[in-house]
Amino acid sequence: AAAARVVTPELGTIEPKLTTAEAEKLGVVEKLGSFTQNFPYAAYRVQNIGTAARYINGTLLEPGEVFSLNDIIKERTVANGYTKGFVIGPGGVFKEDQGGGVSASATTAWSAAFYAGLERVYTQAHSIWIPRYRAGLEATVAWGAFDMKFKNDTKNGVFITTVMTNTSMTMTLWGTKVYDDIQAVSSAKRNIVPFDTLYDPSPTCNAQ
Repeated sequence: AAAARVVTPELGTIEPKLTTAEAEKLGVVEKLGSFTQNFPYAAYRVQNIGTAARYINGTLLEPGEVFSLNDIIKERTVANGYTKGFVIGPGGVFKEDQGGGVSASATTAWSAAFYAGLERVYTQAHSIWIPRYRAGLEATVAWGAFDMKFKNDTKNGVFITTVMTNTSMTMTLWGTKVYDDIQAVSSAKRNIVPFDTLYDPSPTCNAQ
């Protein structure tokens, strides 16, 4: 028979990273803003965007703290919960790579932060126009290349929650309002650049 194993537990108190008293002082008392980004259903999108949404959910930004999407959603690896999907590669050409579709979380997060009145630190637009995203309010990320960042420039904490469906991601920010109303205003399109036609006979070509 196997030898009996004995464990002697030590009882003690683990101090919380954030106490109730500290949390109550952060002023998270109302909705600052929310945004829902819809997307066409694909299993890889649900997995990758959903994984990013789970990492984002429950994020607390203290006053002055910067939200870095890459830091929060981690490298897009299998170990971190991501799978292969379509990404926009160099020149706006689609290719398969880990974490494909995760930029929808970047657009959701930046749009929600914009409508919450928070300060833009850095956003990178997609290299091609995607009709489901609003120009100026869309953003993408690439691990090791560029991030999506905004700052909690309020005097109070900002708490972030997310909700996923198979065709949408919603992000809501909570805190203490600074602005009564925030709107996005767009001009007419200008300086439109015609696209070229590219022919790729390779087996890895994805028609688009």
